[in-house]
Amino acid sequence: MYPSVHILTSLILALVLYPYFGLYSIVIFLAGFLIDIDHYFEYVARTGNLSPFKAYKEGIEFAKKCYKLRKSLRKDILHIFHVVEFYALIAILAIYSKFFLSIFIAITFHIILDIVALTYRNAIKARAHSLIGWLIRHTK
Repeated sequence: MYPSVHILTSLILALVLYPYFGLYSIVIFLAGFLIDIDHYFEYVARTGNLSPFKAYKEGIEFAKKCYKLRKSLRKDILHIFHVVEFYALIAILAIYSKFFLSIFIAITFHIILDIVALTYRNAIKARAHSLIGWLIRHTK
C-alpha cells in the first residue's frame, strides 16, 4: 500500500481516537506509517544501497507494477515489523502500557489495510507473516 494512504488513514484514526487517547494519538499517527521503515531495511539488505530516496522510488515503482498486474513480483519478503512475532510482542507490552497500546492499535489498523491490499492484488504470499517460518524456509 502506498505510504500516503497509510499516513492519511493513520491521521484519521488518530483524530477519531484523540478523545480517548489524548496526546497518545500522536503515537497512533506516527506508528501507523512508521512501521513501514522495515521496507527500507529490506531494501538495504537486498541491494546494499543506503539511499532512502532510491528505496522510496523503487518501492513506489514496484507497488505501481504490482497493483497494475494485481500480483506481487516477489515472494516471501521479510518485513520485520509486519510479522506475527513482533505483533505478539507489542500486544503483550500493550497490556502494561498505554504507549504500547497506542502502537498496537496503529499497527493493527496498518496490518489490516496491508492484508486488504495484498488480498486485492492476489499477493498475500508476497510477504512473510512469521519470522520463524521465514528463517526455517531460508536456512535450509
